[in-house]
Amino acid sequence: MSQKNNSDAKVGVSVEETRDELKFNRIQQSSAGFLPNGEEERHITLSPDRKSLFSYDERAIFYCGQDRVTLQADQIRRVRELEESNDYLQRDILIKEDELKKSPENSLTLLASIEHAKMMIACNTGEILKIYAQDEQRYTRATELEAQNKQLREEISDMEERWANCHDMTQRTKLARDIFLSRDVIKKNLDEMDDLNRY
Repeated sequence: MSQKNNSDAKVGVSVEETRDELKFNRIQQSSAGFLPNGEEERHITLSPDRKSLFSYDERAIFYCGQDRVTLQADQIRRVRELEESNDYLQRDILIKEDELKKSPENSLTLLASIEHAKMMIACNTGEILKIYAQDEQRYTRATELEAQNKQLREEISDMEERWANCHDMTQRTKLARDIFLSRDVIKKNLDEMDDLNRY
C-alpha cells in the first residue's frame, strides 16, 4: 500500500513537472509574438481560468533590458559597438598593468598606453550617455505629441457633436473651422512622430 502511494506521488510530481515545462516552452515560443499554431496573441493562456500578464512591452524589457526598450536600431548598434570597445580596452588595461608589474623597464610606454585606453573608455562612455539622453528627449517629445493628439481628438468629437446640434450659421462656421484646424495639428504631430520614430 505504501509503495502504491509513493508511486502515485511520483506520478503526480512528474505530471506537475511536465505541465511546468509545457508552460515554460509555450512562453518561450510566444516571446516573439507567436504561438505554436502561428497565430499572434497578446496573452498566453496557461489554463482555462488564468492568463499570463506578459505584454509585448514587458517581454521586450525582459529580453532586451529596460534601458534598450526605446532605443532605435542604429542607436542599439552604436551602443553595442561602444560597449564592446570598452570591454576590449578594459581587458587591455588589465594585461598592461600585469606587464607593468613584470617589466618595470617599460613602465613609461605601458603607463602611456594605459592612460590612453582609459581616455578612450571615458570618451566611449560619454557617447553612450549622450545616446541615452537623446533617446530620452525623443521619447519624451513623442509622448507629449501622443497626449496632445488624444486631447485634440476628444475636443474634435465634442465640437462635431456641438456642430451637429447647432442652428446658428456663424457658430457652425466657427466650429467647422476649429475642427479642421485641430485635424491639421493632429496631422502635423503625426508627421513629427514619424520623424522621431524613423530608423
